[in-house]
Amino acid sequence: MQPVKRVYSVEWEKILIPVLLILLLVLAIYNMVILENSRPGKLLEKTLNSMENEAVFLEVVIQERGAGYKLDFQGNALGKKLMYGEISEYKLEVYKESEDLFIKDLKDGEWKKASDIGLESLERFLVSPFELLDLWAYLFRDASFIKYPDGTEKVILINVSPEDLHKAELFQSYSHENPLSLECLVFIEEDSLFINQIILSLYDNSNFEHIIRRNFSFRPSPNIPTKTTPASGLSL
Repeated sequence: MQPVKRVYSVEWEKILIPVLLILLLVLAIYNMVILENSRPGKLLEKTLNSMENEAVFLEVVIQERGAGYKLDFQGNALGKKLMYGEISEYKLEVYKESEDLFIKDLKDGEWKKASDIGLESLERFLVSPFELLDLWAYLFRDASFIKYPDGTEKVILINVSPEDLHKAELFQSYSHENPLSLECLVFIEEDSLFINQIILSLYDNSNFEHIIRRNFSFRPSPNIPTKTTPASGLSL
């Protein structure tokens, strides 16, 4: 009987070892897929936290292109709530603190609330993309890496549905008969945990026609600006 048991034991080993190896391989692949799928959101969250903790002054350029118009802003920002600079097309000097947007009146040179001079539409143009990313943090779990030409950064794609877009009250001044969705691309310098560019692209869902593109470019400001704005007395 002993030889028979030995034969059965050898046969079970031949079957069991390959099965265990296959199971281990499947688990390893599964874990790699899960980790890779969660990594874009983790990297984005880590980068946002790093930039917020450092609270550095940034040089900011915003370029928006739509049907028959363009808007360009160049200036400085601190965090999500403080922004100062110029909109070159209209020679407007603008200053945003928290939710309040002030514009220097071209007629008398006085700082006034945008709503007081009929320019409240600019309030949504000068929304910090970092505010938007905070608002869309629950979408990070579905974020993905994409390949982008001529770049060394990690590029992360976040798809924003019509419902999520509506919650953010973004592009609501743009009237359109079809539902709209948004692609948000975030360009991250992984070594320094720094976001140097964010691109928002608005699309018509019915035909995926591109409607508006808003491009934010960032770099650390080499010098802290010292211009004092009459709007609040704060210095930028």
